[in-house]
Amino acid sequence: MALHASAHHGAPPSSPQVLLLFPHAFWEDLEGRRDFWGVCAPTSKRRGEGFQFWNLQRCTGQPMLLVLHAGRAACRDGAPTRDEDAVEATLEYLRGIFGADAVPAPTQQVVTRWDEDPYARGVYSHVALGATSRDYDLMAEPLWDDTLLWAGEATCRAHPATVAGAFISGLREAARFACRMHQEGRWRPPATTAPLPPALHPHPKPATSAPLPPALYSHPKPATSAPLPPAFHSCRTPDQSELLAALQKAQNDASEARAEAQQAEARVAELLREARQAESDARRQAEMERAQQRSG
Repeated sequence: MALHASAHHGAPPSSPQVLLLFPHAFWEDLEGRRDFWGVCAPTSKRRGEGFQFWNLQRCTGQPMLLVLHAGRAACRDGAPTRDEDAVEATLEYLRGIFGADAVPAPTQQVVTRWDEDPYARGVYSHVALGATSRDYDLMAEPLWDDTLLWAGEATCRAHPATVAGAFISGLREAARFACRMHQEGRWRPPATTAPLPPALHPHPKPATSAPLPPALYSHPKPATSAPLPPAFHSCRTPDQSELLAALQKAQNDASEARAEAQQAEARVAELLREARQAESDARRQAEMERAQQRSG
């Protein structure tokens, strides 16, 4: 088992995230409605700057991009990168991808500093040297005859190091617990006949002949036939089929996201091959030019 918690102790801070809100989703003409895409830095010194863009329009309905900066890009000369520098670097990459005229100025911008959170300290799981993605499944296995369950992004193989992974893992373990309770016959609906505490009973009418204000009597039933919203009805315990259906949907969503991630990885690999080929061609051309100059 070689999953590690990635944190920085006296080292450069963890990757800041730049959240940009634009007047419109200009990226959809080229990138469509894909969830995320990546870009390669022009030099090794700028590696980690704006390397991954997340399209938040699909989940928020707003033309928003979340951009990740990592490694040395998060820290220059021993100090965290300034917010304005992180935003400008992000816009520079966007202009390089879509063209300077296509990228408008953002209407709002936020730069996170997760490493400064006193409870998180910028920690998230990652696959260390010698580990595999199967270690996430190992982290998710219950202990002590399924009496100790584990949830969290570090137990979600499909979406590690994400809030989505933490949420999906919570659904998974809730379904596991509910299924076990059902199998053992300990699954019971909430009691509906238990007496209410005295404080929750309607106010009794005092033994007096003097009329009381209407507000002091027990509350009358509203004179309406409209059904109450579902949230106001008595709690209903979901059955096993509903929990399994929710778990299946989460797994299907994870599979779709994994397929999109694989497509994105293939695209990044293709771009890397093209960049290496272009670099090799340029080096070969430069050598030919130097050889011609020497022969001339």
